[in-house]
Amino acid sequence: MPQILRRFFILPVLVLALGACSTGPSSDDLKATRAAALTEMALPTETLPVPTETITLTPTAGTETSALSPTITRTATRPSVPAGPVCDNSAYISDVTIPDGTVMQPEEVFVKTWSLRNTGTCGWTTAYAIDFVSGKAMDGVITYMPQAVDPGGTVEISVGLAAPSTPGTYIGYWRLKNADGTFFGDLVYVQIVVPGSGGTSEPTAEITDTLEPTAEITNTLEPTEGTSEM
Repeated sequence: MPQILRRFFILPVLVLALGACSTGPSSDDLKATRAAALTEMALPTETLPVPTETITLTPTAGTETSALSPTITRTATRPSVPAGPVCDNSAYISDVTIPDGTVMQPEEVFVKTWSLRNTGTCGWTTAYAIDFVSGKAMDGVITYMPQAVDPGGTVEISVGLAAPSTPGTYIGYWRLKNADGTFFGDLVYVQIVVPGSGGTSEPTAEITDTLEPTAEITNTLEPTEGTSEM
């Protein structure tokens, strides 16, 4: 066979062979293969236990509490506010009269006086007063300021009192109040002792003078010799 004819004969054969090699499975074959694979995946041969896991969530800044279990309650805190000046305030300085533990006779009348300083920013007027708070009032009543007191100034304020009739140690607490009736400042107090069976005072020693009886002297005259009887 001439060489040219041989080439024309081999070329169609190669084309047919290549076409047969490049041709894949039909669409029907692909559908059947896919269905078989899905069926095999849907029917596992062994049932495996499902592991459980407990997760504890720690809230951080910006975490919404509604997404956490259990619910976490947040407490809001406010920064402390520095204390500013106070309008009405007072400070105890000293006892002017009746030191603590002074002995008073039953129902004895006396006057207690304290020295106080105005440590507030508002002045005290004569509408301010000192009033009983607790303890033993000892017949004391509210007493008003004797004068106006500017901030930083001092004043001596007195209360008329009377000692109780029964023995014992008594204390009464007093405090300033402003024109609106609001108490303020340091507490001050008076403390006295009423002597007696229930008191704390020392008993008075009783002095009794005892006189010794004097010796009685009796003169007896003895008769002497040569003395004639009358």
